[in-house]
Amino acid sequence: MAGTLGSGKKGMMYMFLVEAFHQRRTQGTSTDQAQGVREFLKGNVVIKGGGNAIYDVYINDPGNRDPKQVEKVLAMSCDQHFGIRNGICDELNLRVTVNLKSQIFLTGAPFEIPRDAVREYRHPALLSIREIHKSPAKRRATVRGVVSEVGEVRTVRGEKRVRNILLKDGEDSIGVSLWEEHTGVAVTVDQRIEVTPVVVSEFNSRKRLESTATMKLQMVICNAEFQGILMAVSDDEYKIPYELILLDDGDERVLTVNQKSLLVDIDLSRLPCSVKGEVESEGLKEVVVKLEKMLD
Repeated sequence: MAGTLGSGKKGMMYMFLVEAFHQRRTQGTSTDQAQGVREFLKGNVVIKGGGNAIYDVYINDPGNRDPKQVEKVLAMSCDQHFGIRNGICDELNLRVTVNLKSQIFLTGAPFEIPRDAVREYRHPALLSIREIHKSPAKRRATVRGVVSEVGEVRTVRGEKRVRNILLKDGEDSIGVSLWEEHTGVAVTVDQRIEVTPVVVSEFNSRKRLESTATMKLQMVICNAEFQGILMAVSDDEYKIPYELILLDDGDERVLTVNQKSLLVDIDLSRLPCSVKGEVESEGLKEVVVKLEKMLD
């Protein structure tokens, strides 16, 4: 269902609350050469009177608007209120389109919003890959899995960059498309990762996941305890942060030592030696929490 925002009584205006920073994007079409690339600003908003839904908002052709207004839109902070008149609201696809006939009001009266919906939007529930395959399109989710494939960065739809990876969890697998700025995220085969928030999409009856503007990817460590043979240190003077090379059942692991780390009774100048300890994930790094020498 689509309708015009503020098309009723004179002066009527829909109020919004910004839920993510607006970003300048470009979108290509199948007729790029004939039409050029369409430019727009994209953000996420809560609409007053829109129930518990959070909408995508597209501000078309920002280059043809007042540059000062565009700068103010881009500078909007989370939880800032604003208004739009004569925009197109697609309630079915939860999308608002602002064209050159629309008016943007950069300040607006505050209103109450469903905080539970905002929290679920920013930090959606963790779903198994099997549950994702049963989920409807456009559902937001958090997913964990082991990376089994990492594709090359490609350019599609004229200007948009994408890298596809494949996540596995047992016998189940799901493709994840990392768009634009997320194509540069460091990810390798056999890493166990968590990605959030991502959005379920469907094409030809096949489900996959798409990255969002606020997506974060981090490594998941199933077992925080470890033991192995400490082989090398990256910095002879032990200036924090530095790395340790550990052999764990024949596999080489790189552990980071920082301010959180507690090293106990280890003479790092006398290697190799058997050690045990605990690690925690910090982004894609394994950070040493505790390290101690094992008894001979």
